[in-house]
Amino acid sequence: MTSTHPPRTRLHPFVQFRDRSRLVHLPALDGLRGAAVVVVVLFHGNWSWVRGGFLGVSLFFTLSGFLITSLLITEYDGTASLSLGSFWARRFRRLLPAAWLTIAVTVVLASALSAFGSQDRGDAIASLLNVANWRFLATGSSYNDLFSTPSPFRHFWSLAIEEQAYVALPVLVWVALRVSRGSLSVLASVLGVLLSLSMWTTLTADSVDRVYYGTITRSAEILIGALLAAMVAHPKTRVHLLRRWVLRSVVVVAGVVSLVGFLVACVRVEVGSAFVLKGGLVLIAVGSAALILNAAMGIGIIGFIFEWRPLRWLGGISYGVYLFHWPLFALLTERRTGLGHFPRFVVLVALTLVLAVLSSRHVEIPMRRRRFPKPALPTMASAAAVIVVVLALIMPTTTSLVFDAEAASAQLDTLVMGSLPAATSGESGTSADGSPGEGLSELAAAQAQREAERAPAIMHFGDSVALSMAFPLAAWAVETQGGFFLGGDTTIGCGIGRGGYERSFGVVPRRAECDNWPQRWYPITDVDGLDIAMVHTGQWELVDRRIPLGMNHTVVGEDAALLSTPVPTQIDEVWRNVGDQIYDDYLLAELSAAQELLSRRGALVLWVNLPYYSNLDSESFNANLRLSHDPARVDAFNAVLERLTAKFPDTSRLLDLHTYMADKTDDTSLRADGSHFNKEGAESVALEFLGPELLRLWRDWRAPQLGLDGDR
Repeated sequence: MTSTHPPRTRLHPFVQFRDRSRLVHLPALDGLRGAAVVVVVLFHGNWSWVRGGFLGVSLFFTLSGFLITSLLITEYDGTASLSLGSFWARRFRRLLPAAWLTIAVTVVLASALSAFGSQDRGDAIASLLNVANWRFLATGSSYNDLFSTPSPFRHFWSLAIEEQAYVALPVLVWVALRVSRGSLSVLASVLGVLLSLSMWTTLTADSVDRVYYGTITRSAEILIGALLAAMVAHPKTRVHLLRRWVLRSVVVVAGVVSLVGFLVACVRVEVGSAFVLKGGLVLIAVGSAALILNAAMGIGIIGFIFEWRPLRWLGGISYGVYLFHWPLFALLTERRTGLGHFPRFVVLVALTLVLAVLSSRHVEIPMRRRRFPKPALPTMASAAAVIVVVLALIMPTTTSLVFDAEAASAQLDTLVMGSLPAATSGESGTSADGSPGEGLSELAAAQAQREAERAPAIMHFGDSVALSMAFPLAAWAVETQGGFFLGGDTTIGCGIGRGGYERSFGVVPRRAECDNWPQRWYPITDVDGLDIAMVHTGQWELVDRRIPLGMNHTVVGEDAALLSTPVPTQIDEVWRNVGDQIYDDYLLAELSAAQELLSRRGALVLWVNLPYYSNLDSESFNANLRLSHDPARVDAFNAVLERLTAKFPDTSRLLDLHTYMADKTDDTSLRADGSHFNKEGAESVALEFLGPELLRLWRDWRAPQLGLDGDR
């Protein structure tokens, strides 16, 4: 008798994949999940040889699209309809309790470590509401994730996208099948059209953040999985794939090529690279589809690899591993644990596995099967999680040792500034033509002395380090009456050098909001009476750069009007950094342009030099940004500032924070993350040094203009 089964009995489950009321379990797909979560954990472990480990999330997206669509098609075949309510209830029961538990554990742990700030509060709320990706997209998370201590809720962006897909995709499948009376061809066509729209959105996106966090841009990966499910949904298609040697061979070769390509991408591709920005995630999803098909069919080397029992076991708890690993990595830093990179990684992975197993056994599986032990642990855990999270969200946040950019901005916005002081003689910040001479009357001399000692009007410019100092500096000005703080402009993640590319969050072009500082700074400094423009920047000048060539650096014309200065498109092919003569000359020209803009109305420009950075929290930085902590680069940047102030001796001075911080580099009470000043540290530095020093520099600069001794 001739057998009607496929030639290898272990392939039979694929043929029967959706011939029953429920999907047949395919073990190799668990192994695929396990492999995906391994590369994600390695990536978050900050291993430099897994720069592209974030692509494991892309594999998860495509696999989810495949399984969910297969499940929906199976239900429609059996009932000629879809119970969307039942589907959503099953999905939410499967995913939400463990997610809520993770959020609760994270809130408790962060609060215990004094690391739960107002920014984390917003992240937690967004995670609860499954809109974390929109939250991070709106707040520019790519910068905060890498430069300051990252949010322990960061990984919820991908879960938010999946939940959004679980709401939209079933409706789409139901409408397509209902209108077409179950036609898989129509469903595949609809999915293909939506895939094209998603790809177009990706190719026209203006930033890596939008590509990475956007629901529409990332839906392409899910749609490719859904399209694969529609293409192999018919049993005859699956039989042909298994029995026809040519088709099997094509699938096997595609799987091997995809596996090799995926591994290479995990080693070489960076988040902010042109590969990601120009549609590379779609290519990864196509390769993921080939891997999924191989694993589902159980053929060739791919089927063998992903049926390996340890990978299958890990895949079974992959959801819990993904949920718990990142909060542990983000909060239990080297500084807090006292462990080095490798031992800390081993300990946190072990702790992650324990939590994932407990979550799977006592929360996820019972909730999914509705088989609750007594007492009903899953229900209790979910209820406790919700209670803890709600309490954390309504209670005041703890005082965090970590710089909180969102809180700093809000705090600065609430400060009530004083009005500009009226100058007693001449125009503030300018040389008076009638400077007092030897024959001044006592009254004139007294007026000159009062003018020299009056409180200056101050504006503050720079990056996030400047932002961390802004409110304490303003508070110093108000409390000591040492100055009038008029605000300024601080832009997170931005330096002054415009154009070209940088190695930071991958290889990325300089952002438009960074390059348009002349357009922002010109109008706010176009006022009479501004005495001091203090510039506190540098971190983003220390990263590797490919700089623009032949650039016109001038931003202000002879009539003090702002000029249109488009950055040229010709970019240096060589990666350079501060300390390279060509780069230093470029940077000096850019800083000079800022100097001329800020001093055009007579203000003194104070350039704050850089202290050395501490590496206490080095695991919070990727390999590219860690280079900016190199003391040699700090010294080279400070040398450029010295050249700048020597070039403009009449309108600039160097404020030497570097020397003040020389014996405080590793003082965590000042800079918990080794870079930004935390609240108490910033207040201390502003009160003890920055405020008094800027006042001394300004008065010494003003004294000769008023005919006074600089020491008076």
